[in-house]
Amino acid sequence: MIGTLFLWLYWPSFNSATAVNDEAKTRAIVNTYLSLAASCITTFMISVIVGRGKLNMVHVQNATLAGGVAVGAVADVITRPVGSVIIGSLAGIVSTISFQYLTPLLKKINIHDTCGVHNLHGIPGLISGVSSGIVAAVANRDIFGGNKLYDYYPSRIPLFQSSEYFQFKINLTEFSDGGLGRTGIEQGGYQILSVVLTLAMSIIGGLITGLLMRIPMFEKIKNREDYFEDELFWEMESESFDNSKNYLTENQTIKL
Repeated sequence: MIGTLFLWLYWPSFNSATAVNDEAKTRAIVNTYLSLAASCITTFMISVIVGRGKLNMVHVQNATLAGGVAVGAVADVITRPVGSVIIGSLAGIVSTISFQYLTPLLKKINIHDTCGVHNLHGIPGLISGVSSGIVAAVANRDIFGGNKLYDYYPSRIPLFQSSEYFQFKINLTEFSDGGLGRTGIEQGGYQILSVVLTLAMSIIGGLITGLLMRIPMFEKIKNREDYFEDELFWEMESESFDNSKNYLTENQTIKL
């Protein structure tokens, strides 16, 4: 639980580190805490429900952090608290249910996720990516206070010398070179496309890594019950101690 507490406290610094300005950093910190709080509440609620009246420590240690993951891609651009609360609540619910039901199912098909990375980072990360597409699609100048919109979405700067370029007096701002002129829907589509590309790269990269790890020089585990035994890959402390005793027995001239 100590690790969970530290991550809960410092997660806002993770999400705010890449914010474009001080205002965005502050917004990212607030939104992350709101999302984390929401995921905590929903995690405890769902854990009691699926646990038939009892809390599960695995849920508490992991799913309570899901809100920080899920809001990561949009923490600095959400301008209403309700958005981060919704994202955090959804992440807490989905993550807890995944730990309860999906993890045992994966084990049955020989997919081992010993630390619950899929449930804490994978699925909430996907929620974050989809949320970024939705937020990008609905973002407009009114919500962001005019030209500030372009600090967060540079591709939405109007085309050079277009009607919107002169309408919003872009020629008198730091965006005078113009941009790609994307609409909100187009920008949202690009965000979703980036999620698809990320999934494709991850799946292909994972498959290649798995195939490489099956090469005999790497594959040392033959029996299923040895999956979580370190002795096949590490020299254990007890072995080292036994070897030292044997060495001392064979070399009695050593003075202690």
